[in-house]
Amino acid sequence: MKKKNNLKAVIVEDQKLMLDHLTRIVRDDLDFNLVGTAGNGEDACKVCCEFKPDFLLLDIFLPEINGFEVVRRLRKNPDLTDLNILMISSEYDPYTIFQVFDVGVQGYIDKIQHSEDTLTEAINKVAGGGFYYSPLSRDVRDLFASGFKELQGILTVKEQAILFEVGQGYSNEHIAGKEGLSPKTVQRHRQKIMDKLDIHDTPSLMRYAVLMGIWRYKESDVINHLKGDKGVKFKEALGRLLELKS
Repeated sequence: MKKKNNLKAVIVEDQKLMLDHLTRIVRDDLDFNLVGTAGNGEDACKVCCEFKPDFLLLDIFLPEINGFEVVRRLRKNPDLTDLNILMISSEYDPYTIFQVFDVGVQGYIDKIQHSEDTLTEAINKVAGGGFYYSPLSRDVRDLFASGFKELQGILTVKEQAILFEVGQGYSNEHIAGKEGLSPKTVQRHRQKIMDKLDIHDTPSLMRYAVLMGIWRYKESDVINHLKGDKGVKFKEALGRLLELKS
């Protein structure tokens, strides 16, 4: 059966049940020409390079490589300069949302907070060349743009690395072995981090790192993306995120 809508689409989602649901919306309800699907980041790049879609519905947290790296690779392909991308995820921590805007996609929506009608609206807008960002992502984006201190201006690179390890629940001894430091030096770094962030106990520091989403990424990704002018203003973003969740 020939599709009425000639717009070529690709869906990338690693959960089979969710992939089937998205396929129904894109192929059956919206009548897009679904030219391919993928369940991991590497296959996503291959499918897009092969079929050159007009629209990509892309999950963020994928096996192999995450959705952000998929976008970076596809943006280097001269055949995909007009590709419209809508990212989806069940996660909406500030660092994830920062990355969404950092890679320059046309839209983002979280899977948990929105209805099928809203998802369909977002797909239609982005596939048609427009933009769609969920309200929470817009709130965090506005905080990033508001001129607060950057992470690099608050913590040193070593402190950022240790915060990453803290967010994974590692002990001082484990962190010391990985960083080539003594446990006492790690503890001093922890205390400096807490002093700078006005956090007064280790559980709160761990919760802070987890809510900020730092633990989800490779250490090198965190350090690289929080350098320079694009650093995350994360104390204010975290405070706002907690308000929105409460």
